[in-house]
Amino acid sequence: MSAPGPERLALYDLFTLGLSGYVLGAMAATAVLPLGPESRKVLGAADNVVCLVFLVDFIRNLVRAERKMEYLRWGWLDLAASIPTVDALRFARVARIVRVARVLRGFRCAQRLGAFILGKRAGAAFWGVALLSFLVLVFSSVAILEVERDAPGASILTAADAVWWAYTTISTVGYGDRVPVTTEGRVIAALLMTVGVGLFGTFTGYVAKSFLQPAESADASVIRALELRIARLEDGASDPAA
Repeated sequence: MSAPGPERLALYDLFTLGLSGYVLGAMAATAVLPLGPESRKVLGAADNVVCLVFLVDFIRNLVRAERKMEYLRWGWLDLAASIPTVDALRFARVARIVRVARVLRGFRCAQRLGAFILGKRAGAAFWGVALLSFLVLVFSSVAILEVERDAPGASILTAADAVWWAYTTISTVGYGDRVPVTTEGRVIAALLMTVGVGLFGTFTGYVAKSFLQPAESADASVIRALELRIARLEDGASDPAA
């Protein structure tokens, strides 16, 4: 089956590509790094979330496919990649990376890909913030558990505590019920708060643009209509028979 052209690429495809890369990286980290049991719980929960996203993507692609049986010839890999807890099936996510990589080949150079993304800046901002927020939330939860688990007086000891702390910190709410007690943990918290300000600022800009865009489109339509009327009037004035 031939790879779709550049016009078929969607920003959502790049989002799922990022999630696929994250899953493979998380699998490698779990196999190589001496992570604690609570850190592994965080990664397991994150993997379940990714599987849910992949399942929704599979259903979406199946519904939109004109030839469903032809899609299922390779689409079954998407379904296999959305099954959690089975390590062997997780490698089916490599197929997602390969497929999107084939689409990216249609752009032939990073400049065209950059122009494609810049042409859809609002959507790129949304999917970029969504992917980065997910990655930062997972990595900061694992990091805080690793640096705090053996510290005297630590209050972030479970996967649930870590995710709750990371979410309240990245959103800059900071309830203070869970706080890091180590120097490394405070550095992680400072970085997380800094990243959170940038992420929520970008998301706020996206929301504001989504409200303003209809009005801007209406104004542009009025301007184009006026330009057409002026051009017709000028054509009529230049016609001797008029």
